[in-house]
Amino acid sequence: MRSFLRYTMFLILIGICHFTSLYPQVNNKNEDGIEFRRNAIYGSGGIGVMYVTGSWYYERIIDTDILSGNAIAFLRIGSTKIGGARTGQNLSFEGGLLIVSMMPQHLELAGGWHPKIGEYSDFLPVGGSFAYRYQKSQGRFIFRFGVGYPEALFISMGFCF
Repeated sequence: MRSFLRYTMFLILIGICHFTSLYPQVNNKNEDGIEFRRNAIYGSGGIGVMYVTGSWYYERIIDTDILSGNAIAFLRIGSTKIGGARTGQNLSFEGGLLIVSMMPQHLELAGGWHPKIGEYSDFLPVGGSFAYRYQKSQGRFIFRFGVGYPEALFISMGFCF
């Protein structure tokens, strides 16, 4: 079962990369001239009332011209390990918007499907987050913090390429 889920996650990741590379003429800049690196990998740690979480994510920017150039659409795939009084693990398939500004500070909204792995049943299969994000337009560093489900109150760090 685990190898099937890993294989499925790998195929989805390859599909996302392939689909978004079909449009090489699309510019990474939005209307305000803010340009972002299209790929990011980051880790996250969170704390809830009776549990802690550890997550990793791969994120791909798929559109840089939403809401008249003030937002960027992204897809994210990852995994979250949950420990404490409630334990378990789930995968993450999310989509979201990054509300951009000329400064390196941005607002991030995301939501998606979080299928469960293992035998726990008290977590919902959907999730989302509302976060502050520090990312320079051509920078290689990402810093995020916010609230979400199943991560609860979280902080993340990673890099772009």
